[in-house]
Amino acid sequence: MSVIEHGINFLKFAKECSRLLRPNGKLFITFDYWDPKIPRISDWIILDRNDVLFLIDVCASYGLKLNEPIDWTIQDKVINGAYYSSSPEIAYTFGMLVFLKI
Repeated sequence: MSVIEHGINFLKFAKECSRLLRPNGKLFITFDYWDPKIPRISDWIILDRNDVLFLIDVCASYGLKLNEPIDWTIQDKVINGAYYSSSPEIAYTFGMLVFLKI
């Protein structure tokens, strides 16, 4: 849960997840998200649309198919200075993807 934005190599991640999953197995991924891009914070990268599309392409190359279309609608920055944020000026939300091993 919300790990891949902390310096995870998408290629190695997708390869290992594909190796571990049985056919028709599901991979659930959650991540910090905002678009437009929020500047990088040390090894922490809040993903934007381009990052997510890259992750989807990488997963597809290892037989992990996106389970349903993405709803790109974003509304509230649920992580913000009023709730929890490592830096009060940084605000974002979460994304979630579900992949199926084909």
